[in-house]
Amino acid sequence: MVSKINKYTSKNSGFTLIELLVSMVVSAILLTTVLSSFWALLQTNDRNKNFSQLQQETSFAMARIADKIKNYSIDYDAYTSPGVCQGMTINDTLKVLCLNSNTFELDSSQETLKMNGQPLFSKSFKVEKSLFQISPAKNPYYRDNIGKKEVQLQPKVTIILKVSSIKYPNMVLNIQTTISSRQYK
Repeated sequence: MVSKINKYTSKNSGFTLIELLVSMVVSAILLTTVLSSFWALLQTNDRNKNFSQLQQETSFAMARIADKIKNYSIDYDAYTSPGVCQGMTINDTLKVLCLNSNTFELDSSQETLKMNGQPLFSKSFKVEKSLFQISPAKNPYYRDNIGKKEVQLQPKVTIILKVSSIKYPNMVLNIQTTISSRQYK
């Protein structure tokens, strides 16, 4: 009986080299699969955070602009004569929006939208396009326009923004809104 026990224990005392190599290869394949899935999860999470921040900052910028448009009157004179704001007009589309002493402008050198010289977006994002379209194009409060139906409209500004991420250049957010001015002169 003792010889039978020794017979089994002496032959099977450990793993063979082939068994160890096979187990190491299988473990390496499993570990690689798990790590690549984890890496993809981290990248997706970072991309989602970046897009969420892009949406949040764009929403914040639009809210600030909307607040100024609603509470200030549009400075029509800035577009027809040189003034403090000196709005640039291209086919009734503005690169600079003038609201009394408040100025919104696209700084192409820094690729950001500024309000009174202060950027509305962090350095993580760049503003590729910002357009402000004023309707009606002529000042409805000007004495020569009184009684003209095509001019006697409530002033409103249509804003078009195209903002992209610097970290993920193909992550772009296009947004457009129209805001009415509450101020009447």
